[in-house]
Amino acid sequence: MFFRKSNSETSGLEINSKSIRFITVGLKNGIWSGLNHLEIDLPDGLVKPYFNKKNIQNCDQFQDILQQLRAKVKTSICPIGVSLPGESVKFSVKAFPKLPEGDQNIKDMLLWSLSKSSMINPDAIELKWAVFKREAARESNVSNLIMAGIASKDVLNEYVDALKKALFLPRYVSSSDLNLFNFYSSSISEVGTVAWLGIFPDSISLFVFKDAVLLFYKNLKKNLIAQNDADNIDMLIQYCMDENPDLKVEKYYLSAASSCFENRLSQTIFHATEYQLLSPFDLISIDSKDKDICWQYASAVGAAWSTISI
Repeated sequence: MFFRKSNSETSGLEINSKSIRFITVGLKNGIWSGLNHLEIDLPDGLVKPYFNKKNIQNCDQFQDILQQLRAKVKTSICPIGVSLPGESVKFSVKAFPKLPEGDQNIKDMLLWSLSKSSMINPDAIELKWAVFKREAARESNVSNLIMAGIASKDVLNEYVDALKKALFLPRYVSSSDLNLFNFYSSSISEVGTVAWLGIFPDSISLFVFKDAVLLFYKNLKKNLIAQNDADNIDMLIQYCMDENPDLKVEKYYLSAASSCFENRLSQTIFHATEYQLLSPFDLISIDSKDKDICWQYASAVGAAWSTISI
């Protein structure tokens, strides 16, 4: 899928509306461990995640907080992987029977397709993509699925410029949901039709795969209609099923920032469907008295791992 790992030390940083988390991890004897982890809370309203609107409401205050964090990191210059709020990055799954030759031609095709289906100015976005190839289905001539990641240049530059000014050097930047998925992807089956749900402070994301090929993606901002996680999950799954009425999910995988999340699932579809709450403890060890530390830093670790070449 998107998962990357290697023998190395690497660092990741997650920004959300509540806090900034930084972690350095290292691999020794086949086991990943947290070597250093830091968190600074953000004042309410300082970061408001949007796709095409200003995210950082007070640049000077945000910069001061980054400098406080940076002062606690020992290295003079710090390369990092970065997790941005899921609401600040959009993903789109596009199906094509055939792809043109060369990255520039694929990019032009994607920009044309995206501009047709949404109010996106191609000159104002950054675009990255991954191609999933599969054998053409008997009833369809679709043999290529592309997951396109889209970010506003202005929003992306808000974060990247502030990080660079604090001597953090972003080597990889993506959304918190994709990085959290990266963290857990080795625990998710690549056989059959499976779904992964990521639960974040302000949103919930759903990925659906069939034999490791991405079929569906959606990020839902919390509290637009429903007022609790269970109802938001039900709404997101129902939206997916409405868009894909023939889809039969065999198993759901869930990831959250807290170990107590499982207690809040009684109202959801999962009482009748197989699901697994993914635990970080098989993937990384972080020395802390707080049992939720591994859960809370998983997206930052996923960003850190993504900086390492396969």
